[in-house]
Amino acid sequence: MLAQRVGTDCGTPSLNLARNLAELGLSDVTMRVTCPTVAGNTPAGRFWRLTLQHLADDIAQLPDIHRDDVTTVIHRLSQPGFLELGMATITVTGTKPRT
Repeated sequence: MLAQRVGTDCGTPSLNLARNLAELGLSDVTMRVTCPTVAGNTPAGRFWRLTLQHLADDIAQLPDIHRDDVTTVIHRLSQPGFLELGMATITVTGTKPRT
């Protein structure tokens, strides 16, 4: 859903980025994964709550998802003490060889 709406790459190709860069001849390939936490009244918590509210109808159309599920998650994101892992960001860098 996010890939279609905003271009988020949540698929398995991101897991192969380091190998792909190495296969392209880059050296000093490194990978860094950042995974913030999401808490109710934080910027990340508000982001996910607003995102889910905006996409609720589309999410409810996915297999095995019901509108009540979306409402429940939005409610949990609003609760004091809520703490969960956010979306991981994978950063891969490499050095192009001198020619």
